[in-house]
Amino acid sequence: MGGQSGVERDLAKAFQYYLSAAERGHASSQACLGLMYQDGRGVKKNEEEARELAKAFRIGKGTASHLPNPTLAVKFYKLAADKGDRTAQECLGLMYLQGAGEVVKQYPLAVQYLRLAAKAGGITAQNNLALCYNRGYGVPVDLTEAFRLHTLSATCGDRTAQFNVAVCYTVREGAGTRDVREALRWYRLAAEHGHATSVAVTKLVRTGTDILAALRTASS
Repeated sequence: MGGQSGVERDLAKAFQYYLSAAERGHASSQACLGLMYQDGRGVKKNEEEARELAKAFRIGKGTASHLPNPTLAVKFYKLAADKGDRTAQECLGLMYLQGAGEVVKQYPLAVQYLRLAAKAGGITAQNNLALCYNRGYGVPVDLTEAFRLHTLSATCGDRTAQFNVAVCYTVREGAGTRDVREALRWYRLAAEHGHATSVAVTKLVRTGTDILAALRTASS
């Protein structure tokens, strides 16, 4: 028989709740609505709205009854981000950093929102902002600042940041000095948190492989 599953009904109900609250200016709801539009959760693919979304993005995601909408995600993320919602700032910064659908990469805006979220303690934002400093996305290249931000995020438990700190110590990028012992400490921490490349590096090092060679092999 046709009809919605329980999960689909719950998502649709949540979507309507967040939409109502977002329209009243509730920042957290605006952030949640942005997430739903980004992932296509609870957004019904039907009638004129769905046809317009399909025309705009020509992509589907998840079940046939859902469709992501990056443009609306940005709209609601921005409403929430400008009210100081850290999650929205992180998500918006990442969307501008990576691009999504018709949302083009805009590195200065990515830096703007990632910096706000990073200052508010967002560990993912700190790591992504470090990437901007490492590669010169929207800011001049500053390996020392990139290392500082990676370390800040890594200390709070972000496994990708822990790997990045380990790499900095391995290749002496922003860390000031090459420190194999410190690099191994961070690889092991990242590995304990499930970072696949770090797991591979630590295994190779245990077999006697040089740490730099281990990194190159594990990353290839």
